[in-house]
Amino acid sequence: MILIYFALIAIPLVALFNWFVLKQSFGTVSSTNWDGIVTILLVFMVLLVFLLSVRLSTEINKGGIKHHFFPFEGREVFIPWQEILECSVKKIKTYGVHGFRLERLSISGPWIIEIKKRDGTVLLLGTQKPKLAQKCIEQYS
Repeated sequence: MILIYFALIAIPLVALFNWFVLKQSFGTVSSTNWDGIVTILLVFMVLLVFLLSVRLSTEINKGGIKHHFFPFEGREVFIPWQEILECSVKKIKTYGVHGFRLERLSISGPWIIEIKKRDGTVLLLGTQKPKLAQKCIEQYS
């Protein structure tokens, strides 16, 4: 993710340097094409703001587990303990870029809360506080 953030900052900076210092084009956008300059800068700014706004919040309490993966999920999702067959905290091998996957909601890090539901589905929630998550699971499940 750090490389993606770096690219979203570095590419527009290189483009600005080409346009205003070197007076050269960047890709197909010349230094006098203000529509192209503004469009490229806006696209990179929107992408950067979007990536910085991604948040995964998880709450474990006596009623169950709530999670919300903003902006991908429209609302909080609540799973009562009665629907949970098994729940534990695990460390997994990471691969590729962290983020939204079909079966895994994660922002960063190798720690997950694995929730096996009675209907057979499995949900993996990333956590950056594995000890606290395990303590809460043991206390409330």
